[in-house]
Amino acid sequence: MSATTNTRTFTDHLNWSIRLFKAGLRDIHIHVLGSLIEALEATGGLADGETTVQLSRWELAQRTGLSTQQVQRALSHLVATGYIVRNQLTKKDGEVSRTLLTARAVEAMGLEGGANISGNAPPELITLLIGEVRPVIDAVVTAWNDHTLPTEGVIATFRGGPKAWAQVEFLLTARMDAHLHALNDAQVAAEAADDAESRGEYLLSLPSGQVIGLAAAPFQTSGNTPALRSVDMRFVRDTLSLLAIRQPEMVRAETLPRLVAEVAYSRSAGFVFRHDAAAAIKVLASCIARPTWSRPRKIDSRWYQLACSSVRPQVDRI
Repeated sequence: MSATTNTRTFTDHLNWSIRLFKAGLRDIHIHVLGSLIEALEATGGLADGETTVQLSRWELAQRTGLSTQQVQRALSHLVATGYIVRNQLTKKDGEVSRTLLTARAVEAMGLEGGANISGNAPPELITLLIGEVRPVIDAVVTAWNDHTLPTEGVIATFRGGPKAWAQVEFLLTARMDAHLHALNDAQVAAEAADDAESRGEYLLSLPSGQVIGLAAAPFQTSGNTPALRSVDMRFVRDTLSLLAIRQPEMVRAETLPRLVAEVAYSRSAGFVFRHDAAAAIKVLASCIARPTWSRPRKIDSRWYQLACSSVRPQVDRI
């Protein structure tokens, strides 16, 4: 690394060592990482936005005094924990791999720079960015995270060539298309839910992917008791949606009539009758998720009969 005066106190150094230890870095990892950053500083420098160094395992072993096997183990750990990205251009003995130093790796060593690849960019995209300067990497990764394409200026400064850029653009475009499809699907689902609610049905997506309509009409006939007629099917749907997140194996098509009956009863005439709706949903979902849950004591068969009529599988509506 650049020759600078070490101004760290013993306490600073100790805290830094503890921080690296908690981050999963041991002496062998620090030696290899420090050697990579030192080589990068010598060939361009972090301050100039460089992110990639080209060194073989043998060269790293010479720099660190470690064996090539120790270097390989350290590199594997640094790759697995996201500190570096390593790519081998030519498959042959004595190959020289390119190593992308992430901002996380550089910051761990108390410096600034490196590539910020935070987000969920896939490995195939990151690999195409090895060798690029930090502004280019930042722009491409940001474009991925934001479902957009980078500006023309990024294309002009991309070093990988037209073929590699075409691959980058393909991945970003595919990402945009998938995002647009997801938005369209969400809009269609929202419209279907609004349409169902206008008919007195509330759509529930099961963990299996099946969509079920919960109809309030069977409970609201004039011959039913006030408790039955007051069933809030939106509350039932929202409670079961939360239960499906907490205990997905419980919320299945075959168990749904029973769950609808018991949630509806608990809200209309049971122990969450007086709760605020939002609190009641959390309390009831939590109780039903417990292994000790059993049917409410005073619920009668009429609740289960009507619940069977209210559960309506949706076919080709979404």
